[in-house]
Amino acid sequence: MFTGPMSMPIAVKFEAIIAYLLSHLGCEIILLMPRRRWYSVVWLYPALLTKLRVYFLSDYVSPEISNKAATEARRILDSIRSIDEFESLSYSDIKIGKSVLSTALRRLRKGKIDLTTDSHRSVVRSILTISIETSRAAVNLIREVKPDCVVFHEKGYTPVAEIFQACISASIDTVQWCGAPKSDSLLFKRYNNLNMWDHPLSLSSTTKRKFEDFCFLDGGEFIIRQIEDGYVSNAWFNRQQLQTDKIILPKDEVYKRLGISLNSKVAVIFCHILYDATFFFGDSLYSDYQDWLIETVRCAISNNNLTWIIKVHPVNVWRSKVDGKAMEQLEVSALQKAFGKLPSHIKFMPADTEINTYSLFSCIDYGLTVRGTVGMELPCFGIPVITAGTGRYSGSGFTVDPRSKIEYEAVLSRIHLLPRLREDEILSARKYMYAALTFRPVVMKSLEITHNPQRIVLNTKALERLGEQRDLCEISSFILNSTHEDLTVDIF
Repeated sequence: MFTGPMSMPIAVKFEAIIAYLLSHLGCEIILLMPRRRWYSVVWLYPALLTKLRVYFLSDYVSPEISNKAATEARRILDSIRSIDEFESLSYSDIKIGKSVLSTALRRLRKGKIDLTTDSHRSVVRSILTISIETSRAAVNLIREVKPDCVVFHEKGYTPVAEIFQACISASIDTVQWCGAPKSDSLLFKRYNNLNMWDHPLSLSSTTKRKFEDFCFLDGGEFIIRQIEDGYVSNAWFNRQQLQTDKIILPKDEVYKRLGISLNSKVAVIFCHILYDATFFFGDSLYSDYQDWLIETVRCAISNNNLTWIIKVHPVNVWRSKVDGKAMEQLEVSALQKAFGKLPSHIKFMPADTEINTYSLFSCIDYGLTVRGTVGMELPCFGIPVITAGTGRYSGSGFTVDPRSKIEYEAVLSRIHLLPRLREDEILSARKYMYAALTFRPVVMKSLEITHNPQRIVLNTKALERLGEQRDLCEISSFILNSTHEDLTVDIF
């Protein structure tokens, strides 16, 4: 096993617990980490492990590799003509373009990278250098260590993304874990060359087939109650505090606050956070989330047959707190620069609105997203969702998935004519949600996971009898013995 904790303490603690469990099952644990995180080993791992080998990636980046990487980064950047060209960039068979751009946007906290701007170019060059260094170092590291299985928490940002891809290229069993929508649960997914850009919440073809003939006794109405409860109790993505201090309002109050006529059809543009996970979950019709937003609003301006709401992602509030930065309305700035003042049939819902997102589910007619979670939720209510990218649930039979910009913009020009979803489409959406919310996540009974404040506590009795804890046994069995893409719980 080969495990790399990220910067969040909760991830370090959980990986230490899994490492401890796997070590007692006969695995040798190899820990890869940045040298600046050495204190994680001193702080936690010795208390849990009897055998541990620690590797630092920097030890595999020689001065020669570093100098060549810097030279190569300058050469590549000088030859790149566009962001689209950069996105497709590969180095030593590792597709580094998406990860470098995503990392650069995240560091800059901007909606778009401008390679003609010196500050942007400098950041991109710095990250590209690290990416090339890591791509070369990862190959040498893997050749020396020869891991049987690797476990990642993060897989999209540089430098972890390059190690992740190098492991897949070397045909090493590669598993990612992450938080599920409900804070008491975790997701585990096995990746390979065919699915490495898929979102961890996506369903494998095997998982989808298990639900093809699944029959709900109540037509899946309990899924609606489950979604509602997630928003009402603030359990939905609680780690990001998405609905904290927000209230669920009836349709007339929502429309009143937003200045919408009660008899108007309404489409909501569910913005992504413009600089987070931008490129590495599938393929997008537009070059980035800001480009998608601007072009979608351009279509909205042209179609005044309905009211459009631009809903800024509430995670902007939490992300700004985590980054220690003032919250910026990047969406407002980008749209003002592109269009100036927006027409009256387009409304704006800021990230810090007090309106709970669930308020919209009973009063809108259409949703638009690239690949957000809302694209799984709204169809459960019969609301059509138009996507502008792949990577999670597209092609599953309950969303409208244009295959080009031209097709996407044509759909938006006549979106007001789209009917509500058919019963079979609603049923497909509810099956998908059931699989994603109930079948995929592992509810952690032996751990107490909280996100405000961030902490993870292992029950003392569970520590004494770790190998008997069902949730941890399911996880260890998936890592060591399974070949399936999705860790799934037995609900049949």
